[in-house]
Amino acid sequence: MVGKKFFYLLAIFLLFLISCEEKKRRPNNFYSKKNYKENLMNVNKSLLIIDKEKIEKFIERRNWKMETTKTGLFYQILKKTKNRKVKNKDIINLKYKIYLLNGELCYDSDSIGLKIFRVGHSDLEAGLTEGVLLLNYGEKARFIMPPHLAHGLIGDEKKIKARTTIIYEIEIIEK
Repeated sequence: MVGKKFFYLLAIFLLFLISCEEKKRRPNNFYSKKNYKENLMNVNKSLLIIDKEKIEKFIERRNWKMETTKTGLFYQILKKTKNRKVKNKDIINLKYKIYLLNGELCYDSDSIGLKIFRVGHSDLEAGLTEGVLLLNYGEKARFIMPPHLAHGLIGDEKKIKARTTIIYEIEIIEK
């Protein structure tokens, strides 16, 4: 009886030692939050590069003359005015068409109605908010929004799929 208890204790002790040795061999940061965050950041950076290259090729094929903001919004002002500039907190009326890169029309103000919203205080796409702040009232513009400035990882759960680049053609209606 004593022999069996000794044997079980010895077996448990050896398993404990082996377990500790296994942990020593594994790098300390194997499961760390920092390592996980770095990996996610690297994946996101790669996706941004892929999105940017796809958009640039799209623009080049159409011979559009577009500029890019620091956040990655591509824009082209199609009709300029000397009206006052759109400011944060302004309530604006927006005529719009939203397309996918394949040319499919998803939404437009002719069928749904104007977008009326307070700039910077709505749940609209970040790229739209950024873009209208570049414009004056009455101007027309085209924005190409990579997924991170449009509907992100999940899309709009209707016509815009996950991680989709969209094109906005807009006109800010004067009041």
